Order: sequence, then structure tokens, then C-alpha cells
Amino acid sequence: MLLTGLFSIGLRGLTLALRFVFVVLLVKVVPPEEYGLYTLLGSIATIFVFVTGLEFHTYATRRFAASEDIDTRRQIIQRHFRVDCLLVPVGLLLAVVGIWSIGRLSSYNLGIVCALLVAEFAATELGRYAIILRRNVAANAATLVRLSLWMPAAYVLVRSPSVPIPGRPVDIIASCWLAGDVVAVLICLTALGDFRRYLTSPEGFNWRFLFEGAAKARWYYGIAIFSLLRDQADRLIIQAKMGTADLAVYGVLQNFGGIIQSFVQAGFIAIYLPRLIEAFAKKDSLREKMLARRLYAQVIVLCAGISVAIWAAVPFILRYIARPEYAQVFPLLPMLLAIQTILAISCVSHIVLYARHDDRRLFWVDLLSGLCILGGDLALIPVYGLQGALVTQIAVVICVAAIKLYMAGPANSRGEIPA
Repeated sequence: MLLTGLFSIGLRGLTLALRFVFVVLLVKVVPPEEYGLYTLLGSIATIFVFVTGLEFHTYATRRFAASEDIDTRRQIIQRHFRVDCLLVPVGLLLAVVGIWSIGRLSSYNLGIVCALLVAEFAATELGRYAIILRRNVAANAATLVRLSLWMPAAYVLVRSPSVPIPGRPVDIIASCWLAGDVVAVLICLTALGDFRRYLTSPEGFNWRFLFEGAAKARWYYGIAIFSLLRDQADRLIIQAKMGTADLAVYGVLQNFGGIIQSFVQAGFIAIYLPRLIEAFAKKDSLREKMLARRLYAQVIVLCAGISVAIWAAVPFILRYIARPEYAQVFPLLPMLLAIQTILAISCVSHIVLYARHDDRRLFWVDLLSGLCILGGDLALIPVYGLQGALVTQIAVVICVAAIKLYMAGPANSRGEIPA
């Protein structure tokens, strides 16, 4: 487990290094408005994946991980693929309406954006099965390609005026991102091995599987929507109230803090989640407790180390960028690093509860946190700007982390293994 975790962290480290360098180089050569559009596109893609998937993967991958029967696993992945094919067109329609509603329909090449959203969704869904099958190297390699390996090409194309590619910088970036997603899909399909041929088997659509899965996942879908609201409301409100230039500044700030979450997700969550699910399914409370304690300890140490490294590096990075618009990033950095560290600890409690199928209580916690974030952002961002967004976040995440830590205690387990 340790070697796999270290290798996964190495791959994620390379992913983050490429993203980090790309963002620094990009904000130096493009106007803040263009980088703001790229940041907004990232939010659109994140929202699309969550809303379109209906968090159906919670039902499908839990059953997949809990079953050792090969035929049952093949049937699950086959039926899940058909559900996704049904949901994607609906999600695309909602995405187009959403982009139009915020007045940004003319800011993007709609064909490229739609293709990107579909590829991002496919890579994300297939990557989850690669993790459940414990193909962690392949899953992280796909993440490397999807999140960052396309970025050097994007920078070269945006930076070189001699390259005869039409479109705004954000369209060029989206095209390269799309290419990375396509390669990531191919890597995940390879990792699935024999399972991939069942994606296109002739079995008809199973409506019972859809309705049963939707019923089982309804609580976690609510959790995902309100978690999404908590994570993305600030960006959307900053874009609406302050504009894409200020969103660009906030995007750069979040890029620094996002390093913590990315390392935690790749190096630890992806490794421990299947084992926590198995421990709960087998009612092995001692193993579950041991895994959770080890995960908490490793995440805290990791967050402390990364925070110190970011704090030391950011002044030099801002000096290199040499754009006065981004100078306000550094004073806000300590608050952001504190938020990301608390979120990482909260994430450990969250996956312990997720592994226990304790979705109902998670739903109510994330419902309240999402509404509090939304209310705080609407009240504070128009008055205090980016500082208002961070104050709202740190107040809410502290409360959420404390509640989830209490709920994740062994004496508070209320989850049930689904039949």
C-alpha cells in the first residue's frame, strides 16, 4: 500500500507541477479576462460532471466494490454505461442554457465546449472504475493526462503568434484540454481490461437498474449538489458581481490552495477508499478504525508540509508574473491554506461516512453548509470582494469539519449495507 501510495503521489506531483507551471506562465502572457474565462470554464466542467452523473456512480461503484462475482461486476459496469449515455444529452442541454444564462454564450466556441464536457465526464466516470479495480497507477496516469499533460501544448499555441490557429486563447486551451481528455479515456479503457468490452454489449437498457440506483443515490446526489454549491458558488458570484478579471485573481489563488486537495485525493483517498468500503461491508470495525486513524495522520502531515512549501514559493512566483492585478493574492494565502487543510481533514471524515453508506446525515450537513456558503457569498462578496468569499468559507468549513469528525467516530456509525 505504501509503495502504491508513494507512486500515486509521484504521478499527482507531476500533474500538479505541470498545472502550476502552466498557470504561472499563462497568467503572465494573457489578459486577466482570458484567464478568468478559463477559470469559469473549469467551474462549468465541474458542475457538468456532477449534475449529469446524478452521482449514480455511488450506487454502481459501491455494488461493484462489494461484489466479488465477475458476472455481477460486468453487469454493473454495463448498465452504468447505458445510464450515462441517457443522461449526457440532458446534461449538455442544461450546460448550454446555463452558459447562456450568465451571458457568456459568445465567449466560447460552443462545439469545442460541448465535446470537452462529454470527454471530461467519460474520463471521470471511467477513472472511478479504475480506482475501484485498484488500477491506481493507470487512474493517476489518466489524471495526469486529463489535468495537465496537454498544458504545454496549449501554452505554446497561445504564446506563439505565428501559429495559424483561429479563436481566442480560451478556445485554444479548451481544444488542448479536450485532446487530453480523449487520451485519458483511452488509458482508463485499457486499465479496465476485459470489463471494457461489456460497455458495448447488446443487452438492452435496464430501467429497473436506473430507478433503483437513482433511489439509492438520491441522498448522495443531494450531498454532491450542495458540496458543489459550497465549492463553486464563490466563483460564480465573483464572476457575476465583480467580473472575469477578479475571477482570474481568485482562480490563481485557488490554484495554489488546490495543490493540497489534489495530493490528498490521489495519494491517500484513492488508496484507502476501496479498503474502507470493504472493511465496512465485512463488518470489520477494527480494520476500519485502523485505516481511518492512519489516513487522518498522513493527511495532516501532508497538509502541513505542502502549506509551508506554498507559502515559501508564492512571493517568488508573483515577482515572476509581474502583474499588479495578482499582487493581492499573497495577503490572502494564509487564510486559503487554512481552508484547504481543514477541508482535507473533513474529506477524510467524509469518505469514512461514505464508506459506511451514511448518506442521509451527510446530506443534511452538506445541505446546511451549501446554503450557508451561498448566503455568505451573496452578502459579503459584493461588499468585501475576495476577502468576503474566504471569510465565508473558513467559517463554514470549520463547522462542517467538526461535525463530520464527530459523525465519523466509531460510536456514531449509522450506515447500512444495501441489499
